[in-house]
Amino acid sequence: MISRMKIYLHEMYPVPQRLLASFLMTSGFLALLSGLCVRPFRLDSLEVIIGTMAVFMLMLILRLMDELKDLEIDKTLFAHRPVPSGRVYEKDIHISLIVLCLGFILIHTYRAEVLISAILLLGYCGLMYKYFFIPNILRRYLLLNLATHNPVIALVFGHITVIFLSGSDNGSAADPVLILPLILSFWASLFAWEIARKIRSPREEDAYVTYSQIFGRTGAVAIAAFAQLAALVLFLIIIFRLGLPIMAGLPMIVAFPGLVLGYLRFLKYPVPRNADLKMQAEGYILVMGVNSLITVLIL
Repeated sequence: MISRMKIYLHEMYPVPQRLLASFLMTSGFLALLSGLCVRPFRLDSLEVIIGTMAVFMLMLILRLMDELKDLEIDKTLFAHRPVPSGRVYEKDIHISLIVLCLGFILIHTYRAEVLISAILLLGYCGLMYKYFFIPNILRRYLLLNLATHNPVIALVFGHITVIFLSGSDNGSAADPVLILPLILSFWASLFAWEIARKIRSPREEDAYVTYSQIFGRTGAVAIAAFAQLAALVLFLIIIFRLGLPIMAGLPMIVAFPGLVLGYLRFLKYPVPRNADLKMQAEGYILVMGVNSLITVLIL
């Protein structure tokens, strides 16, 4: 089973890249949150370690849940993947899910409020796994599925906030009105990634429902770009609140036109080689995490 799961992780959830992404998202978010709460920030703090582990494990839990939810579809449309191809067994995914869920709970047992938050977050993931007990409806309507599933990202950052505020040396929280734009900013960038990963060129479209089928290529790209613009604006609001010059957000400011150019190239030449908008969206998320850390260094 271990050998089979190594195959799965290598192809579907490469650990080094996902661990780095989890670290950058968590530490970047906590860095800005520390600034808003006027508290010192350390990369080796318990909040960064637990938060990174929580994000990494939860994203893998969601990936494995999707593997089981979409198994029949994958057998038809993505037969080359590890589970549909038979290289990884369905029972391997079930066992891995149980182990990961227990591990996720275990790392949060050091404080009651953190444990409660973790259980609630895992419970929401369970509802997602069951399609909120209305699978026939959510499977048919991608937008409704998005509306019920994507908020888990905001809940993840809310959970990281709970981890931070529960620390005995973190004192009182900042005004929730200030924390909300921070959560929304990170959520918006990940929402854009969710849209971008389901945008395809006409040559690639098939029975798999994509946002480019629902909204058209231009509409789907516009939604992703608007979400990333919202992330940038909210990020700059945080910068302003911290009393920093606008140039503190330079990495994100510079990265956004690059995204737009990529989108325009795809719209003008909608061929497969220009359709990998998912990678561009992932890059923007990483830039956001790095920019957040740089901002705290400026402080």
